[in-house]
Amino acid sequence: DFVIENSTACGMSFLSPNNTEQFVLFGDQDDNDVGKIVYNHYYNTLRFEVAGSERVRIDANGLLFNADTAAANALDDYEEGSWTPAWIPTSGSWSGTFNGARYIKIGKLCWAAFTFTASSAASGTKMNGLSGLPFSSASNGVRAPATYALHQVGLTDYLLSARVQLNGTQIDCSMGRQGTGGQSEFYPSHTHASSQVQMQVCYETT
Repeated sequence: DFVIENSTACGMSFLSPNNTEQFVLFGDQDDNDVGKIVYNHYYNTLRFEVAGSERVRIDANGLLFNADTAAANALDDYEEGSWTPAWIPTSGSWSGTFNGARYIKIGKLCWAAFTFTASSAASGTKMNGLSGLPFSSASNGVRAPATYALHQVGLTDYLLSARVQLNGTQIDCSMGRQGTGGQSEFYPSHTHASSQVQMQVCYETT
């Protein structure tokens, strides 16, 4: 066994020219280098190989899989957090409480969700949607239709329709008529003092 021990911090260094590789090999009686950890100083990449094949690579663009080297395919972010949604009616308001306003972002895709419980019916001219998404959406990116559960929201034969706005941080809302596919504005008259909205959106960020 190889052991490094000290009463304070200790470590191990590999020093070589800036155009070479440094590596740690793992072998057995069938294959001397069936597993590898390799750092390439010329390209500044760290590779992990398993069963003789590259499985993971880390470079300046992020995390890549299965010998892929395309910068566009690198996973460069993962985070979770909270956000602050707000209704944006025209000349009015909708009072209530937002709960569970959370997001998860993996690479460029963001999932954001919330639950809103009203304390009164909305007022104003129309309900345009919600503001406050945690990241700006791409101008031509993926936008999955919103999923939601509603209580005391809408009219007979009409259902709430919601989608993330392109190149912004807003969720646009309207009312869609069942069967005919017709669209209508989302009006305060579609709300109630006991309304509840649970919504989740998924969209591509910039």
